[in-house]
Amino acid sequence: MRILLTTDVVGGVWRYTVTLVRELVDRGHTCAVAVLGDPDDQRLCELPASVHVTSRDLKLEWMQDPWADLEAGTAWLVEEARRWRPDVIHFNQFAYALGEFRAPTLIVAHSDVRSWFVDVREQEAPPQWDRYTDLVRRALGAADAVVAPTAYQSGRLAQHYGRTAARVIHNGIRAAPTPADETPTSKRSMILVAGRAWDEAKGVAVLEEALADLGAEAPSVHVVGPLDGPNGESIRVERLVAHGEVDGGAMHRFYANSRIYVGPSLYEPFGLSPLEAAAQGCALLLSSIGSFRELWHDAARFFEPARPRVLGARLSEMLEAPHRLDELGRKARERARSRYTADRMTDQYEALYRELTGRGHEAERAARPTVHADRLESSE
Repeated sequence: MRILLTTDVVGGVWRYTVTLVRELVDRGHTCAVAVLGDPDDQRLCELPASVHVTSRDLKLEWMQDPWADLEAGTAWLVEEARRWRPDVIHFNQFAYALGEFRAPTLIVAHSDVRSWFVDVREQEAPPQWDRYTDLVRRALGAADAVVAPTAYQSGRLAQHYGRTAARVIHNGIRAAPTPADETPTSKRSMILVAGRAWDEAKGVAVLEEALADLGAEAPSVHVVGPLDGPNGESIRVERLVAHGEVDGGAMHRFYANSRIYVGPSLYEPFGLSPLEAAAQGCALLLSSIGSFRELWHDAARFFEPARPRVLGARLSEMLEAPHRLDELGRKARERARSRYTADRMTDQYEALYRELTGRGHEAERAARPTVHADRLESSE
């Protein structure tokens, strides 16, 4: 099967895409990847050599004033699809599903702005996001299938845009084999948080405040990931030990040396970093948001979101009970390596691709009104 996938280089979507494409190629599929953004050579080397890769350094739909770039990106993808002739098109963004494509399309809803506002700032998105909302609603309606990485995120789509996902497909990773002499969780040296620290949704500011509340009793906690975002977002940390972005090998070592992974997120449709940490036996301390409860309900310790003192107390309790750290690390590793695997994820996407390509879409699409790139403007 010929599969065209879109991706970007801002967050976990890139890691997700690399994992899925590697699995698909190993299973004999032919893949093309269209990258939104400017991937460096190191990132590109993560994809199999047989994959056709093309890129455009264009804004994503949640960035400031993206409209001209979205039109340009849609036209570009329509042309790529016309030339490459995929059997199915897998969008990891919303807007491009409004283009005129002959192949069946699916959208994976990795996150969305309206859910971000409600979960992070406890308010509805302000009026300047109405155009974005209309765009996402119409894109979800135009796609042949919608996928969410958790039931939690599927519910958010229904709440804000009126369409649930056709199915939930949990993200998966290729977990490295566990060494026979792996250091017990309680004997490791680090406490870790990873991801886009600049994004309020990640809750890094909550963790910073929790460490400040603990004062002299606060343990050393390391944060890996960018502190500055693409729209001018920024966070400055004083208590956390910041390492910035690191490559995959260094990230692996951070996980392998960490006894506790802290996930203080306020909004997280899935959370690849906690999964990667769990796969290497880190004990998980997570905010009790819906997605984390769904994925890790009996394999992690939880604390109430946005409550620094509660987070600090839970962290101290875990450090005082090393035997429980070992048990939590074991449960997290077993959950990660049994449920959230690349193989299981790819099985479900293959099944969806087969379903989409077997429904006579050429006849369906011939009967539909054509939607051109210039229809990115609101229809109201």
